[in-house]
Amino acid sequence: MLGSDTDSRLPVTRPARPGTTEFDRLISGFITKWELPGGAVGVVESGRLVLARGYGYADVERTTPVSPDMRFRTASVSKPITAVAVLRLIDHGHLSLDDRAMALLDDIVSPAEIADPRVRDITVRMLLQHSAGWTREIYDPMFNTVAIARAADTSPPASPEMVIRHVLAEELDFTPGTQHVYSNLGYCILGRIIEQVTGESYDSAVQSVILDEMGINSMHIGHSRPAHRAPGEVAYESTDTTSVFPNEGTVPSADGGFHLEAMDAHGGWVASVVDLLRFVTHIDGQGSAESVLSSEARQAMVGRPALDQWADSDYYYAMGWKVRPEPDNWWHTGSLPGTSSLLVRAGRAGRAWVALFNGRPKDYDTAGFHGELDRLLWAATRSVDQYPEYDLFEEFD
Repeated sequence: MLGSDTDSRLPVTRPARPGTTEFDRLISGFITKWELPGGAVGVVESGRLVLARGYGYADVERTTPVSPDMRFRTASVSKPITAVAVLRLIDHGHLSLDDRAMALLDDIVSPAEIADPRVRDITVRMLLQHSAGWTREIYDPMFNTVAIARAADTSPPASPEMVIRHVLAEELDFTPGTQHVYSNLGYCILGRIIEQVTGESYDSAVQSVILDEMGINSMHIGHSRPAHRAPGEVAYESTDTTSVFPNEGTVPSADGGFHLEAMDAHGGWVASVVDLLRFVTHIDGQGSAESVLSSEARQAMVGRPALDQWADSDYYYAMGWKVRPEPDNWWHTGSLPGTSSLLVRAGRAGRAWVALFNGRPKDYDTAGFHGELDRLLWAATRSVDQYPEYDLFEEFD
């Protein structure tokens, strides 16, 4: 861990640019306060990348500093990626929001294996909006892949298909379409729908459906164990736990304590801050970027769901994004052992930012970690009177 005495010695990479002073001060202090190894931050203004900086260490043991083109696990910031891919397939006529999800998954689960008849009413829209009938507050099967594999008399960890079959053999937690309850499983199912519709693996399909057009060729689904990680990916700091892989004993949680490969569509993407800012810029069609979605698809993506709990709320969860209609603000957070992430699209002016860290504080949720990070980055962006005219995207091509 980095202690509070490391503030002045925390490495910061990439040349200083006009307007970066407040970011450097706030992010360095934030990393030190929360005892994180390191992180990267990027900012887009009107479609131009105006800030991309690395802070702290990508690998503490090797004292390797973070650079902004290094790749981090994005955790649940993967959900907007899946949502945009689904909406793109809808734009192309391969799906509709009202398609019944289980009718698209005949190759994975047969009707005879479905315990609750209400499952047949689940639509693509409900999966995108987290209203399909499952709640992780009771049980999150995506983090129970060892028990699920053993129940199927298979060597752990369980595959996404195995997890889906296991859950569909049980009753739903609530009637589909009646409430929003955040569900990793729902996005896992969306990943399998993408595979069925395209005939490709999830990651290959997303690459060809949206990422190629966005000019992004370096994102990938992460691997649980360090030996399988791609060059340029950071090391993750986490506490020890039992590996989900057979005969591996105790490992750092981020290095095999959960099955990241099975989390592909809801939490598996690995990306740099530059990658994620290219992604959000091409949704909005800012600057010289063309939107990968039609205006109808974008409106559906951020529209208020017809659920009672969102009726009078000043924000809501739409399709892969939390949304505050005024001032047209979308965002998503992410968290796994060893990972913290935040992606914000700040308003109609085409401003967006990303923060990725290779650590997660203890009690991060109850301690208000993401809330503090969000306030800090809003304050930092507002401290800049006028962003420069250059575009750092050109430096990262």
